Amino acid sequence: EPEGNSTINGPTSYNELATLMSVTGEDAIRHLFTRRTHLEFGWASVTTMLVVYFLLAAVAAGSSLSAGLFVPMLVIGSCAGRLVGLAATHAIMSYGYQLPTSVEDFTPDSPWTWLDPGAFALVGAGAFMGGVTRLTVSLSVIMMEISNDIRLLPPVLVAILVAKFVADMCTHSLYHSLMEVKCVPFLPGEANTSLSPDLLPVTSVMRAPVVCVKVRSAQHFNPLNKACLGFYCVAN
Repeated sequence: EPEGNSTINGPTSYNELATLMSVTGEDAIRHLFTRRTHLEFGWASVTTMLVVYFLLAAVAAGSSLSAGLFVPMLVIGSCAGRLVGLAATHAIMSYGYQLPTSVEDFTPDSPWTWLDPGAFALVGAGAFMGGVTRLTVSLSVIMMEISNDIRLLPPVLVAILVAKFVADMCTHSLYHSLMEVKCVPFLPGEANTSLSPDLLPVTSVMRAPVVCVKVRSAQHFNPLNKACLGFYCVAN
């Protein structure tokens, strides 16, 4: 403790972009999720973080580098949600409303107490991950465990469901795209046809005329299995 009238001199300023980019992804998420820090990060720092991190994450995910996808998705979604929260904050402040920026200035009677860029960052992270991974209930549980605030469950769940439905109408998930890049064989859950597979006749998948091969014993099937691909009909 300082003696007498001596004071401790500490830093009086900070670099917003360095606070987000010079730390690990987990620390950047912690900064973006922090509550009652409405104006801690401005438009330029969050936008630069979003663009740079998005491009680098896309390059890392599409290459053979050993890189994960969970933390980058959280960071990108948090930046997008933080920008929306920042826009809402400036919109409310333009009408003369005072927002709580610390615990001491917390005013529970204010109708805009719930408006917090940190909460918007959490909702944005859940929505982005829901659109990329197509997870719903399990992702909502994960986001609730991260925030430890059950009051944010309705907006997070609604954002995840909307993001999933919109993404399903546009394209498939990121993991499906990675399987195509790696040439992994994958059969879709439903046939790519307007007709039901149960209503298709056998003639639509067979070729005529039928090739018949006379075989006297079962030993003759071995060379046929190696040379031909198809289904055999055996007649006595």
